[in-house]
Amino acid sequence: MMKKPALKDMTLREKIAQTMLVRQREIYFKNVDGQWIERTDEEIYELMDKNQFGGLWVLGNFKLDFEGLTETNEVKKPHSDEYKAWIEKISQALKIPILVGLDAARGAGMFSNTSRTCGALSIGATDDLDLAYDLTNAIAKELRACGANWHWYPVADVPGRFKNRGRVVSEDPEKIISFSKVMAKALSDENVASTVKHFPGKDPYETRDSHIVTSEMSLSLPEWWETQGRVFQEIIDSGVYSVMVGHKVFAAVDDGKIDGKGIPSTLSKKVITDLLKGEMGFKGVVVTDSIGMGGVQGYFSRDQLLVELLKAGNDVILGANINCVDVVEKAVLAGELSEERIDDACQRVLDMKEKIGMFEDDYQIGTDFTEEMQANTLRINREVSDRSITLVRDRANLLPLSKDKIKKVAIVVSTHRDVIMRSIEVTKKEFEKRGATVHVQRRIKSKNEMAELAENYDLILYATYLAVHAPKGAVSFYDEEFETFMHALSFGREKSIGMSMGDPFIHYNFLANINTFVNLYSHSREVQEAFVAGLYGEMPFKGVSPVALTPRDR
Repeated sequence: MMKKPALKDMTLREKIAQTMLVRQREIYFKNVDGQWIERTDEEIYELMDKNQFGGLWVLGNFKLDFEGLTETNEVKKPHSDEYKAWIEKISQALKIPILVGLDAARGAGMFSNTSRTCGALSIGATDDLDLAYDLTNAIAKELRACGANWHWYPVADVPGRFKNRGRVVSEDPEKIISFSKVMAKALSDENVASTVKHFPGKDPYETRDSHIVTSEMSLSLPEWWETQGRVFQEIIDSGVYSVMVGHKVFAAVDDGKIDGKGIPSTLSKKVITDLLKGEMGFKGVVVTDSIGMGGVQGYFSRDQLLVELLKAGNDVILGANINCVDVVEKAVLAGELSEERIDDACQRVLDMKEKIGMFEDDYQIGTDFTEEMQANTLRINREVSDRSITLVRDRANLLPLSKDKIKKVAIVVSTHRDVIMRSIEVTKKEFEKRGATVHVQRRIKSKNEMAELAENYDLILYATYLAVHAPKGAVSFYDEEFETFMHALSFGREKSIGMSMGDPFIHYNFLANINTFVNLYSHSREVQEAFVAGLYGEMPFKGVSPVALTPRDR
């Protein structure tokens, strides 16, 4: 058994190291003259031995590439056993087990043999806390089997009007609270550390993205406590293990300036130390959002930023650079940063590691990944799929479809992500199983093209996909993808159905005049299969919209 270390027995460097969550790419590769070169096993060992990093960031799009690119220039995903073996390799140089953190809101699908699942909106649309627990717990089992033990989930940002783009289960604060508590427990029950994010929450009027600019929380303190603050307080009180802080100015708490700019919460001692840890009594780990985001840039140099983030009260820095321990050690020895602050941060990290069993005799870097485990995840995901799909409207009673009448189907795909063109093959095959001939195309370029589709097909399905970061920037169609909606419904409106596999407001912003529309919230296989079954009346659409479908509904 690795006994939980006592601070008095740790060196300053070892304590600092527990506060640093480095990108896996910086461990696996070294940057030589602007090119990423693979480190040797000996170099990796020396790096880990010297720095004793406390945490590792598994990137969501998995840029750590073990085998190069596929023929289609996609990064190959490693098998869970391969990734576990790598974690075991780098851990040989460590005195304290390492946290392996990631965002797996739609399952552990960054590994080749794991499951992609429905996301938060699908869970919210089921309105079923038991299903929320089951799916989150199943994901946690797969994460542990891959060697991960820290999931930055759930999201508790109360969305503003028409701004729930899929990361939050609902726009109702009460549902966010109840579902977040259940999902956090589902993670901790599998010894995966939970994280509620992004403190201090979502401003109802803010449209800017913290990935590129420092955004704001403009609510007054009483307004904040009534909504977003109350949500965080209740989730914190339920025992969530960590809180992620976002790069947004909270002027009601800290109206200070740095070079004339408002101070992001990640750099604010008043927000983190005084409010979150003090007034709200949070005793767990405070982790920054990624420090590579634009919302925290332009305030300090890269090295000084590490010091200032720790001064503010953060316990773990997400995306720390490879020389982070050296930088912070120098600041402590120079008296710029107190060792007491390092001790507090380190102790919180060690306590969280203890909570998830990392100092117990039988602790393993990863459990066994089994076919039964994956089958269970897919079974639960199918149930979520079956119960989440929401019929937004069917004004002309087009549904259910008739196999006798629907012989030819045209699927028009609108998306900024090429992967959706491959994913939509599931819907195509489901129509074909029911006897239809199916044509799939991306975009409509003219009204003449629209007229031709209307003349030659019995059903026109507008398959759409928008989501956060898909595309990056504003969640909207633009340029060629936008033009589709200028021509849509000019012909064939009586035989048209719209569906969204992501953003729940496409029906309002782009296809408000279509008579039949369905929100799927996801493009997973299980969701698409259930969608087509629902169109033919083989099963009911049971989902209850977790968002107000128009501004008038709020």
